[in-house]
Amino acid sequence: MMKKDTIYWRCIQFRAFRCPARHRQNRATGLLELVHSEHNHEQIQTRHPDAKNVSFIRSKRGAMQLHVNGYFYTKDKTRNNITFWSCTQARVYCCAARASSVSTMLSGSDNLSKLTNVHHSWKPQSSDNLWLMEIRRTA
Repeated sequence: MMKKDTIYWRCIQFRAFRCPARHRQNRATGLLELVHSEHNHEQIQTRHPDAKNVSFIRSKRGAMQLHVNGYFYTKDKTRNNITFWSCTQARVYCCAARASSVSTMLSGSDNLSKLTNVHHSWKPQSSDNLWLMEIRRTA
């Protein structure tokens, strides 16, 4: 929220926990002032602990795909060093699930950084299809 020369910052967990932690920033100087330091929740170590079994594989046509918890994502766009992914079934099932990954300069590989909408409108593919995809990845 902004008012004239001041920007008000709130905890990222404001909606989930109604966390009262706040900062105020002067737009001209960039100086941060602590308004309320008490959080009403524990520090969150991982952004999406439910994102297990994350891997990058090639599709049948050779395009890079992101595989998370049985769901596949296709590359949507890349800006700076962030790659945005959308569910492979976005058009078929109107699935709004999305993810983003950050490419690290040192290793040149992507690391999953964020799952935007983890609620898919369809069930993941069967284990038979995953087995075939695993064979394709190793080949």
